[in-house]
Amino acid sequence: KACLRWLQEQEIETEPWLWGQSRNIDGKGREERGEEEGRKEGGHVLIWHSQAPEWFFHEDWDIDKAYVSAEEMDVRQEWYIKTVLEHFLGEDSVYKDMFYGWDVVNEAVSDSTGTYRNDTEKSSWWRVYGSEAYIINAFRYANRYAPQELEL
Repeated sequence: KACLRWLQEQEIETEPWLWGQSRNIDGKGREERGEEEGRKEGGHVLIWHSQAPEWFFHEDWDIDKAYVSAEEMDVRQEWYIKTVLEHFLGEDSVYKDMFYGWDVVNEAVSDSTGTYRNDTEKSSWWRVYGSEAYIINAFRYANRYAPQELEL
């Protein structure tokens, strides 16, 4: 909620999928069904090579401006991972008991080359860092902010 409030204060539009709001035909959210059935979910995913909004990588959150520095991206990536994990797993979260684990990085390796995805595959993470540093950072921040019992 703090993240959404911050984005709104910055007048940055967000996509509904950003926070995993899902409903099925029965009208119940995953958290309601999981609680009824006594099962836990796996969270997916903190960092995905191409699914973050492009404005996230640019100065002043503006896609018409230059990419931010790797140092600025470190700050943004840590903030994002911390905020997502607190939203879903924080002590006051209604979702805190819903997850057994969380995927940290998805599709960082190219299907076609078997190497890390780079800027030729539209990875803004790579465009900012020029290396796999964003993957290492993602695990560092996830380990810093996730509850110890959460499988990463």
